[in-house]
Amino acid sequence: MRTEQIWDALLSDEALAALPDALARTVGGRSAILLYRSRAHQAQVLAFNHWGSQEIGRYAQSFASVDPWTEAVVRPGRENRFHLMSDFVSPERFSHSAMYSGFVQEMGDDTFHCIGASLSTPRGEGIIGVHRARSAPDFSPEERDRLQSFFPQLHHMFLARANGLEMAARTFTAEQALERLAVGALLVASGGRVIIANAHAERILASGQWLLLTSGIIRAVGDEAASFEALLYRATAANQATGGTLLMKSESGGLLQLDVSPARDPSQPCCAVVITRRLSRPNGIEPILRRSFGLTAAEAAVALCLAHGLSVASIADERRVAIDTVRMQIKAVLHKTGFTKTSALAVFLGQLSSLGDQTD
Repeated sequence: MRTEQIWDALLSDEALAALPDALARTVGGRSAILLYRSRAHQAQVLAFNHWGSQEIGRYAQSFASVDPWTEAVVRPGRENRFHLMSDFVSPERFSHSAMYSGFVQEMGDDTFHCIGASLSTPRGEGIIGVHRARSAPDFSPEERDRLQSFFPQLHHMFLARANGLEMAARTFTAEQALERLAVGALLVASGGRVIIANAHAERILASGQWLLLTSGIIRAVGDEAASFEALLYRATAANQATGGTLLMKSESGGLLQLDVSPARDPSQPCCAVVITRRLSRPNGIEPILRRSFGLTAAEAAVALCLAHGLSVASIADERRVAIDTVRMQIKAVLHKTGFTKTSALAVFLGQLSSLGDQTD
């Protein structure tokens, strides 16, 4: 085996698929398997030979977690080095294991000897097994050391592949979470590159009324384009990123509220979450607040008082209610509108007043 084959497997799935054959040939083995196991012990096979896809799928689902060779090689102090597995798992123990009787023998195979290694990654471990049949002699220390000479390259390959697997898993999880939201949601990288968009957001983008997606880059339409670009720039800043809210109005008068917040996932640096919410536009601000955010009449009235700069005491005096009642209503308004500060809510209501207080 040449080190170039391992480097090629970093980026080429075809080269990765050929790696088990190369590993096995290096030490006179018959088969090899490369798998990644997360900290939650979820196994995903990266490459294999000798067995069919159906058998490997059954192994990953039912037997990877009870494989005595895997359990032996991932123990503390044994990672990041190839081992003769017979040093840890005797032939007698392996022949009586569920792995051997329930998997190897059941599919008519005779895999029995193994050189194994676990390669540590930040969120799991890569596992390599190279095998021989029961009728063949066990591997020798010299053959183990031959594989060990390729360990640095194999470790780098697993690190890169593991990062890709973790990113794919997080992206899939994020997509599932965003699809459950009843509002439009996007994960946007610096420069406006859209990473994920749920169905609601895709419909807003497709309408072209407020936002457009061109070559994977999100852009605002109309007079708010510069404000949106500045807001996105601040939210995706490498240091001291900040969020904000923007109210956009289409040519036909439709209103769209944008809430932009820095993403807090370290795996996605310099990203922002953009939440979009279409607002109904009956006459006046109060009906908009009640229809779009579910505010009660009293809560909407309190929100408008805040927008006019009144203090809690002044609102209580004007509405002839207790101060504690006003505070509870303000808390409900912030919760329903998604704001955390009354000052940000007041800015939003000022935008809403300038854009929304018109007749369609």
